[in-house]
Amino acid sequence: MNLHISANQLRLKANVTGRRSLPETVHFRDALRILLSVEAAQDHPATVKDELLAIISHWLHSPQSDPLVLGSEAGLRWRKILSAYAHIYF
Repeated sequence: MNLHISANQLRLKANVTGRRSLPETVHFRDALRILLSVEAAQDHPATVKDELLAIISHWLHSPQSDPLVLGSEAGLRWRKILSAYAHIYF
C-alpha cells in the first residue's frame, strides 16, 4: 500500500493482485478527522490524548514513517483504515 500526499489531500494507492490499481483519494482534513476519532476512543494517557491532533497531523505529512509516540502498530492501523475508507463508494 503506497501513500502519497499532495498539498490538500492524502492519496492512497492499493496494489491488489489481479486487479488494476487505481489511486483513491482521502482529503487531508477527512483523514485527520477519521484518525482523530479512532484514536480518541482508545485508552491513551492524558498527555497523549492532548497531543493526538499534532501526532496525527505530523504523521499525515510522512505516512511511511511511524507516528510519534504511538509507534509502528498505530501507523499500520491508520494506513489500513484510510485505505479501506478510500475504497468505499456511495
